[in-house]
Amino acid sequence: MMINATYNKREIKNLTNNYMTFEKGGRLYKSGAVKEVTIDEAESVVVSKIHDKATYTEKLKLNKFGKIDDYECSCEYFRSNPEVPCYHLVALMLAVLHLAEDYRQKTAALTPKTRNQTHPPAQQDKYYNVAETNRLLGFLQYELMDENDLYERMPLQVDYMLT
Repeated sequence: MMINATYNKREIKNLTNNYMTFEKGGRLYKSGAVKEVTIDEAESVVVSKIHDKATYTEKLKLNKFGKIDDYECSCEYFRSNPEVPCYHLVALMLAVLHLAEDYRQKTAALTPKTRNQTHPPAQQDKYYNVAETNRLLGFLQYELMDENDLYERMPLQVDYMLT
């Protein structure tokens, strides 16, 4: 089971409007605190429990394009300020983002590559597998966002031919 998540770290940062919330959520995610993740593919909803100082329940809803549509958390901070995601929600958003990327990578690895079958060996370097290229671009974008906003300082442009 998988849900299509097409948002990125920058969009999560923009939602929080607070660098500390984003950083704290990242640390919480990396610590393995996101537990009991339940995915409802039909509704594009992810529910989880996060074990922090207490156990909180988070809910993340994505729209049909895989962007963040709605969210809620049972913590006191979110109940008093529901317009902005708390760091528990940031941890869940990061977990879903990583789950979606892992799923895309596994699916891409299982998909047979047609590049070698459709072009003579002398021309293989001129053509690129579009799915592989998009996967690598997504990975690069994600990693660049992780490097102190290097993404904003270094524009990423790739030209490739569709076959």
